[in-house]
Amino acid sequence: MKAFLIIVLVVVVAVLLGWVTFSSSDSDATIRVDKQEIQQDTGEAVRHVEEFADDVTDPIDRSIHEPDEPVRVDD
Repeated sequence: MKAFLIIVLVVVVAVLLGWVTFSSSDSDATIRVDKQEIQQDTGEAVRHVEEFADDVTDPIDRSIHEPDEPVRVDD
């Protein structure tokens, strides 16, 4: 039952993000996965995570290379 709920949650999130769309006509039902949108969104998420990691590690790196200086976090 947990697996089913996780799959439903993933599908709902994908639909809300515009990654998956559903459509139907009289004789066909279509599920469309927008791979380009997924790549753009995940690329942007990776960029934000990398920037956050740099912001976190920069003060640590400075304190290692300049141990006599107090550690300050830039805003």
